[in-house]
Amino acid sequence: MKERIKHFLDLKEKKEKGELAKYTKKEQVEFSKELEKLRQKFEGLVAMKKLPDAIFLIDPKIHETAVREAKIINIPVIALMDTNDDPTGIEYPIIGNDRAKTSISWIGNKIIEGLREVTGKEVEGEK
Repeated sequence: MKERIKHFLDLKEKKEKGELAKYTKKEQVEFSKELEKLRQKFEGLVAMKKLPDAIFLIDPKIHETAVREAKIINIPVIALMDTNDDPTGIEYPIIGNDRAKTSISWIGNKIIEGLREVTGKEVEGEK
């Protein structure tokens, strides 16, 4: 993960400095596509200086890799999941509709409110 973030930052820096201009138009387009994919995946992780205290997922079936990696490094997982999902590896399962926007929004807001109340601070990653 660190290597991919490093590659993303390196490619971003090269584009900003104009170092990619020496390549053909086709190669420049490929670099731009790669940079956009990397931006979507890693832009939120660039500023992260330490591991999170916990992760919150919607539908752990889709995010199996995140659940598995969190378990390896002992990060608790909070997950909104349907009754047909396997709760193995989820320390704090929240049973609810993990497909409906209103359900996801309501539960997410309640978690953010609870974190604010407990910590007295704004919550990182809040959108």
